[in-house]
Amino acid sequence: TALRQLRKLVETFRATTLRLTVAGNNYKKDCILVEIMNISSMGPRLVLAADADPGDGQFDIIIVTADQRQELISYIDGLLNGTNVEFKIKPIRASRLAMEWEGNEIHIDDEHKSYFGQQLKLTSLEGIVEIVTGNK
Repeated sequence: TALRQLRKLVETFRATTLRLTVAGNNYKKDCILVEIMNISSMGPRLVLAADADPGDGQFDIIIVTADQRQELISYIDGLLNGTNVEFKIKPIRASRLAMEWEGNEIHIDDEHKSYFGQQLKLTSLEGIVEIVTGNK
């Protein structure tokens, strides 16, 4: 299943540096997962932002650092075992953000896109999402 594949990926994925600017705060973290969400789940079962509302003009930014790897694995294991589990890593909420990371691929609305290190700027306008890429 997709959850089993995700679990294997989470176990072995090399953390990648993320630079994020949101609400005037700058973050630099080694991450295994970053999700910019305006809905509560990835697929039908992976609820990462339980309070997300697609019409509120806010993103729920989920950052799973290398140090939080086991928390994500435990959550996925709970889903696989059919237990009632809750994702405990809390999102950062914001209507605008800018980010860069050291990877070479991103995923936007179920589509893989090439990424070349340029800054991504995202703005949520109450149900409309604008993504602007910088040149690099």
